[in-house]
Amino acid sequence: MKFRYVIGDFKYLFVWPFARPMEDAYVEEIKDVVGDYLREAMERIKGRLIDYTVNRYYIMAKVELPPRESPAFFTNGIKSGLARILLNKYPELRQAFGNRLFDRYYMAFTMPTYDSDTLEELLQKLEYRVERNAGSGNRG
Repeated sequence: MKFRYVIGDFKYLFVWPFARPMEDAYVEEIKDVVGDYLREAMERIKGRLIDYTVNRYYIMAKVELPPRESPAFFTNGIKSGLARILLNKYPELRQAFGNRLFDRYYMAFTMPTYDSDTLEELLQKLEYRVERNAGSGNRG
């Protein structure tokens, strides 16, 4: 039996790491801007923002995406648009990060297929990588 259409949205957990650790003062400043941007983006694609968090190392967002929306294209749009807005609104971030606010990679999980232990382990590895990049001057 073939199915042509998917009914319902897909729930994802995305993690977008910064290129290097962000100072705590900036984290508090950008939190509202990130939330507003994510809500607007979800409105545009007819998705839903479930929850989001921002810390020194990454932005984590739980979202519902419509079936037609590719997680890779969604991530590309979010990272590039959000970086442009944040770097223009906060010039001091441009001095600290240059033109690259986010690292190249990201993590995406379908919910609830991940388990919390695995997620915690991956987030610790991600934080280590972001710290290492900041210490070595290597951004990749």
